[in-house]
Amino acid sequence: MRVPKVLLVCSPYASIDRPALGVSLLKAQLLRLDIACDVAYLNVGFAGRLGRDEYARVAEAPCLALAGDWTFARALWDRDLLDPRSYIEEVLGPMSDGCRDGVQAVLRARSLAPAFIEAVLHELPWTEYGVVGFSSSAFQNVAALGLARRVKETFPAITIVFGGQNWYGKLGRTLHRLMPFVDFALSGEADDSLPRLIQLLAQDSGGGLDSVPGLSSRRARNPQRATPELPTGDLDGLADPDYSDFFDWRARDTSLSSDPPVLPMETSRGCWWACRRGCSFCALNRRGIAYRTKSRDRILLEMDGLVKRWPGHPIEIVDNIVSPGFLDEVVPRLAARPDRPRISFKVRPDTPLRRLRSIATANASLMCGIESLSDNVLALMDKGVTSLQNVTFLERCRSLGIPVDWNLLYGAPGECPEDYTSQVELIASLPFLEPPDAVAPIILERGSAMWRESAERGFGTPRPAAAYRHVYPFAEADLADIAFFFEHDYRMSFTLSLRVAQLVRAVRAWRVRTGPAELSRESRQGPAPSPCLGFAPGLPEGSRPH
Repeated sequence: MRVPKVLLVCSPYASIDRPALGVSLLKAQLLRLDIACDVAYLNVGFAGRLGRDEYARVAEAPCLALAGDWTFARALWDRDLLDPRSYIEEVLGPMSDGCRDGVQAVLRARSLAPAFIEAVLHELPWTEYGVVGFSSSAFQNVAALGLARRVKETFPAITIVFGGQNWYGKLGRTLHRLMPFVDFALSGEADDSLPRLIQLLAQDSGGGLDSVPGLSSRRARNPQRATPELPTGDLDGLADPDYSDFFDWRARDTSLSSDPPVLPMETSRGCWWACRRGCSFCALNRRGIAYRTKSRDRILLEMDGLVKRWPGHPIEIVDNIVSPGFLDEVVPRLAARPDRPRISFKVRPDTPLRRLRSIATANASLMCGIESLSDNVLALMDKGVTSLQNVTFLERCRSLGIPVDWNLLYGAPGECPEDYTSQVELIASLPFLEPPDAVAPIILERGSAMWRESAERGFGTPRPAAAYRHVYPFAEADLADIAFFFEHDYRMSFTLSLRVAQLVRAVRAWRVRTGPAELSRESRQGPAPSPCLGFAPGLPEGSRPH
């Protein structure tokens, strides 16, 4: 039995400032089983052609514009699906807030995409590989599909496999049906399923595929079949991620160098908060996915291995939220080390003071889902915290010297002008705290509670973002099945829009204000006024916001 050599592909527009954790974990798992594997960081290769700054502009374009996917759509389909001018004028332009540089970067990337795919087709040693796997998340899908189609046309003996966020559940099954050049699609966590699939392919019998979790397959005249996903159980049993290919690809183009790349690391999967309640706008955790975490000793051992192999690089824990056990058992041990690595991770704003003190001693930085400074808006988003808790968290981080990244969100039905007037007034008294990185609208994403309950929550019926019609030539029903981002019918009132604009201006001013201050608590006599009178827009009379 000869096991085929595997190539895993990381396509544009994945970040060029960090290796991809998914393919790095899969490579390590395959090597452990003596299955030869390489990773091609084509995102790094394309950024080298396009330029670092322009690549970033495309990658960071508004998500509803699908700019990254649109730049490779012509390369995938060998034609423009719609007039490119209509995409710029009707989709990208209105979302770009007059940013001419961003629009020009998207147009230049689009002009380079076909030649880039042809160059990759001729430069990589494709005949060495029996299986080519494409990991597709966010805006990697069309670039990956464009290359996969050309690889299959040129080297038909190569088995093409897709997986990742864009191929989860119904999305993956529908894309697999519509893309005949994709042999297999894997839904869910592929730590065990990809090695199992490759071992079965080596037997060349076609049997046993039903034993591969989350596999969508198409064999000869047989109809498409799919098996249930099976999340990885023992995270301690996983191999450490192998980032060597990323650093090899980065070393080829010195124009891309900047700060030392970040090393991603996971200590858990799922979200312990989502298991209890979950934020209504979040689509990171599908219903029914159990929360799992690595042990303290395994986390420390893996971190030591990363630091030893790639010294001087900061580590980012990519967990949705780190576990209380991580804060109580791992962080204090890091704090006690004289050579502790630079580390960042996500926490909730109700993190107790004793844990924040430990984080400060460990010299860590934080990302936090604060999202709003209005109690009503926080309730609509099911955050499970209050505005006072959010401000207290920011004040504690400031006093302890902990850097923190956070955002403000708006656009949930049930908000009212007072929610934003109060935030503007509050911000005026907080010039000494860390301002948010961005103020952005809530977007309906597949799998979130707001998407599942869109009618009940006042959004109306969700529909695929208009940009999907510029990217895929499919019927509306199929677009609805493969879309991740959705538009909706809810529109803020004119008055509410003005208040949100005031908030945006207040945040801009916050970023330039400085000055010492003290945070104090003030109690009111009598009941506090209701943040919003009347019924939530779009909700049936008698309903109240969640």
